[in-house]
Amino acid sequence: MAEEKQLRAIQKMIKAGMYDEARAALMSMDHPTATKWLRKLNQISPPKNRPQSRKRKSEKQREERKSKQKVDDFYGDDDERNYEPAGNQTASFIVVIAVLIGIGVLLVGGALMLTQSDALEPPITTDNTGCGAQAWVNEVDGSFNEVYRYNLWDMLYFNNENGLLYLDEDLRTQQLADLEQRLERIEDSSPPDCVVAVRDKMIEAYETQITATKILDINNPLQAFGLFGKTLRLMKESGEELTTLGAQFRRVDGAAIRQVVNPDCPAFEYVTRTMYVDNQFIVMLLVDPEIATLDQFYSYIRDLAQQYYRVLDDPNVPPCLWEVRNQFVEMIDSFKSALEAGVNFDTFGFESHLARFETAVDQLYIEIEKVGLDPQQFGSFVVVRD
Repeated sequence: MAEEKQLRAIQKMIKAGMYDEARAALMSMDHPTATKWLRKLNQISPPKNRPQSRKRKSEKQREERKSKQKVDDFYGDDDERNYEPAGNQTASFIVVIAVLIGIGVLLVGGALMLTQSDALEPPITTDNTGCGAQAWVNEVDGSFNEVYRYNLWDMLYFNNENGLLYLDEDLRTQQLADLEQRLERIEDSSPPDCVVAVRDKMIEAYETQITATKILDINNPLQAFGLFGKTLRLMKESGEELTTLGAQFRRVDGAAIRQVVNPDCPAFEYVTRTMYVDNQFIVMLLVDPEIATLDQFYSYIRDLAQQYYRVLDDPNVPPCLWEVRNQFVEMIDSFKSALEAGVNFDTFGFESHLARFETAVDQLYIEIEKVGLDPQQFGSFVVVRD
């Protein structure tokens, strides 16, 4: 389990272009996959033995395009597909849909936390807060990003043999231990009075994540995922207070806070609320609706219709998120239409609407990435185990 988690982190380094860091991590592992990845990494980015002359911009861009093409093919071996889904890296995912009429179970899951190295990033030595808060911000560096990146999808996996979704209990135990350790770090910090309220909100955010991790039940995941709304509020309030105060952040915390408090294009807030809080359409697809009568079936379809109009008619969606909204709407409508076709024994309509649904899910993750979010954090693929 530890080696699988380490390989996932190394995978993110490679896709982020952090070849030297990935190379060093692979060289420290005794694992056949690590050996293969190291060999391929040395092919697409040979180790630098001597300083290179400065390249012209056009030449550098050509090399970057070639490198990206090679990285896209990096994980082609069969025994490495547990770490990266085949196909388009921004939109590929596993689909299984559980419905009364034989649709089965649609599964969209398995986000990975984005691991980034900050070894070369210089420390912040100036304080613009006027109250000595920068020292505390430096002390808890990375904590905001850890809250921002955390995702319950990590613990889910798809069993390829029986077609069922499972929760990895060993990983749940590890996740809880990690969260407790991060929480303790914040609790043991010593903030000045001007940021005590922020520290308390971060503590509450970690405690909420711990609760969500503990209560996550594959047969009833709605409550656990619904807690994302609370952590979102705590993150947004903390980020706004720190930004107003004049606090400075290193790379990962700065990027996370900018995404959460972005007033012009609040992508993280919109996608989180639409996917997990206000509608929970994606999470509902993991739940057996336990429909026993035709009346209950039509009630379920009406619930989907209400979600459709709630997302479609939301007046607060900024233009930058219209395409994301459109794909949410298309997903709900096509899924609802497939159910209606199925209950009417319309095989052609059922297959046609299901194809619309799958296309919309693919496009949703493309649009999510366009607005600066990590599709994997919102369930763009699931780990598959045989």
